[in-house]
Amino acid sequence: MEKNILLDSLLIWRETIVAIMFAGLGLYWIINSYGTLYFVGYGVLITGIIFAYVGYQRTSFKRTETGGGIVEFTEGQISYFGPKTGAIFSISDIECLSIDKSNTSSTWIIERTADYTIEIPTNVEGNEVLFDVFNSLEGFQIHQMLEALSSSQCNKTVLWQKYD
Repeated sequence: MEKNILLDSLLIWRETIVAIMFAGLGLYWIINSYGTLYFVGYGVLITGIIFAYVGYQRTSFKRTETGGGIVEFTEGQISYFGPKTGAIFSISDIECLSIDKSNTSSTWIIERTADYTIEIPTNVEGNEVLFDVFNSLEGFQIHQMLEALSSSQCNKTVLWQKYD
């Protein structure tokens, strides 16, 4: 069975597309209305633009799910079950987060409090939950992560480190 490339692309970008349509509705109300709906249109437009930006960031983070294993996030705990290794740990256990693009495939390197390192492929199934997990780290810079993820350079980059 052939894959429908257009449908796959629309599904990947659905959050951003819906937000742009929402912003378009607000712009339509601003242009074609008066009174209360005119002012509501500004709120809808601004909200749509913000959601479109967030959707763009989330879509930039997503990777094709071809890596080995699965990642899940439940009640503050990250569970990674890989073909050879696995781990279950809390967000508060994370001491350092890096991305290693020196191998043939890129991996997240998560260093925990007990000098234990976990390597999770960036294209593992369920990888989109890591966006929210990483974003919840205090002082984490999303744009730095997206730059490192999309970079073609082969290196290891420290994205976040816990300071006591």
